[in-house]
Amino acid sequence: ALLCVLEVFPNVKLIASERRADPEYRQEIIAQIEANGLQDRVILVGDIPHEQMPIYYSLSHVVVTLASNDGLPQAMFEAMACEVPYILGDLPRYREFVLHKEHVYCVDFNTQDVSKGIIELFSNDELREKIIVNAKNLVYDIADINKESKRVIHFMEQLETDATPQNTSIDMRLLLRFIMLGLQQFVSKIVKRP
Repeated sequence: ALLCVLEVFPNVKLIASERRADPEYRQEIIAQIEANGLQDRVILVGDIPHEQMPIYYSLSHVVVTLASNDGLPQAMFEAMACEVPYILGDLPRYREFVLHKEHVYCVDFNTQDVSKGIIELFSNDELREKIIVNAKNLVYDIADINKESKRVIHFMEQLETDATPQNTSIDMRLLLRFIMLGLQQFVSKIVKRP
C-alpha cells in the first residue's frame, strides 16, 4: 500500500511500531522494505512505551491498524483523542462503536483499499476534518468516567436485584455488593485526581 501512496504523495514516511514483533516476520518486512527501495520511507521504531504513544499519534497524519481480529481497540480511541484519522480493517466488531467515514475509515484487507483510504484522507480535507471532529466527540462521550461508572454500577445493581439464591458456597449478592463498593471507591479516587 505504501508504494501506491508514494505515487501520489512521494514525501510520505511510514512509522511502524513493533509491539511483540515476531523476529522471523520482522526480517520478512525488512527484506520487503529493502527489495522495494523503501529504506528512506519506512522507520521501524520498535516497541513504543505506552506513555509515549500520544506523541507518535500526534506526529502522524493518519494511523493505520490492520488487525485481523480485535476486541476493543484501545489504540483506536487513543488516536481519535489525539485528533488523528484512524484507518482500520473492516471488522464487524468495530461497528458497535464507530461508523465508516464518520468516526474512522474502514478498509478491506487488501493493498488497493488500504492505499485508497490513506490517499483519500490525505487529499480530502473535508472528510478528514469530519472524521476528526466526530471521533473526538465520540471519545469524549465514551470516556466520561462519571457516566461510565454510573452505567457499570447500575448494571451491577441490576445483577444484585436479579440474583436468586443458588446452591453455592458463595453469596452472590454479597459478592456483587463488595464489587460495587470497590468500584465506587476506585471511581471516586479517579474523579478526585487533578
